[in-house]
Amino acid sequence: QKTAYEIMPSLVGSEMCIRDSSIIVSALCGLALLIFPEASIRYISLAFGGALLIMGAVGVVQYFRKTAGPVALSAGLISMVCGVIVCAKYQSILTLVEFLFGASIFCGGIIGLVIALRREMRLLPGWGVNLALTMVSVILGIVCMVNPFHTALALARMLGVALLLYAVMEAVGYVQLRKVGRAVEDAVNRTAPIIDENARVLDDQDESVK
Repeated sequence: QKTAYEIMPSLVGSEMCIRDSSIIVSALCGLALLIFPEASIRYISLAFGGALLIMGAVGVVQYFRKTAGPVALSAGLISMVCGVIVCAKYQSILTLVEFLFGASIFCGGIIGLVIALRREMRLLPGWGVNLALTMVSVILGIVCMVNPFHTALALARMLGVALLLYAVMEAVGYVQLRKVGRAVEDAVNRTAPIIDENARVLDDQDESVK
């Protein structure tokens, strides 16, 4: 049975391995979204549509193998149809979603602007900041509705920048964790002989008592 001193380095090593994977994946995805936003959106949409097709096919196969009922067949067929639509018309779907997103932001901004312009609201502290934020929401909503696909590309680039920043932060944490790992390993190496010696002394005492 392993002691805590023996388990600790392996735990630190596992954490470092997870951080390695997280840093690499985040950095690659961030660069792809930042440099090739349109291609990244296309491949993500195709991957999502392919996943829907696979899920639907699984449901259909289960039905014909008599391991699932009609509900699974219906859900599988719907999933496959949605997968085909996503793969074939992902750009139109993305444009529609972005338009609806812009419309919701625009409506929320208009409501906030009407509230901010009320006489009693002008007396509250921070009224100017609230008014500016609502105006920004209105403008952002208009931009999303007028040019939804290019807005999606800009959002993809922003997501890429966020992933790159996350990768940098994880890399900094990785360096710090390596230092902790070395310190733990050194501590284990220093204390292991002492623990072994104490264990031998206790064993000798037990044998002498017997």
